[in-house]
Amino acid sequence: MRPPLRIALAALVLGVSVEAPSIFAADPPATAGDPVNGKAVYTRECTGCHQVNQTLVGPKHCGVYLRRAGSVQDYVYSDAMKSAGFNWDAKHLDDFLKSPIEYLNGTNMGYAGLDSAKERADVIAFLRKAMDPAVCAVTAADLKQLSGPPRSDKAAASQPAAASQPGASQTAANPTAVEPPAGKPTG
Repeated sequence: MRPPLRIALAALVLGVSVEAPSIFAADPPATAGDPVNGKAVYTRECTGCHQVNQTLVGPKHCGVYLRRAGSVQDYVYSDAMKSAGFNWDAKHLDDFLKSPIEYLNGTNMGYAGLDSAKERADVIAFLRKAMDPAVCAVTAADLKQLSGPPRSDKAAASQPAAASQPGASQTAANPTAVEPPAGKPTG
């Protein structure tokens, strides 16, 4: 119900809140889903076609949350995705993950969809947290810096590789952390 114009103007002058249109509603908080379970669902449902920092069948997912649909460099998108005209927020991700083909007719994504609203919320929470570019944007230069200068075979044999790398224990401390695929270039 819209308040009469005089009441709305008076509320504006006095700084009182009047019912705001739903288009100004905030994006649902990341706590709406469980990012730890989201990682498990993502691994089961998404990694056959998507990787964090590498384009496979589908575009890379690092930075997907709030990214413009159809905007990953060097990925060939469908015309439908290129002209979608939205950013991947919780609402668009939820609707798309439920049924990509129905939500965006003409998409290249041939995935039937994720029926469970809870699993979709969990995946979105994971994408929002773990796919933040500050968390997942690991480049080849970053990996080289983490591993340090090349070691001789004697030095490599005398130290376990995982223990010698900075950040190796971070995955245990952060269960939503995403590790680059072993043996595959990133970035």
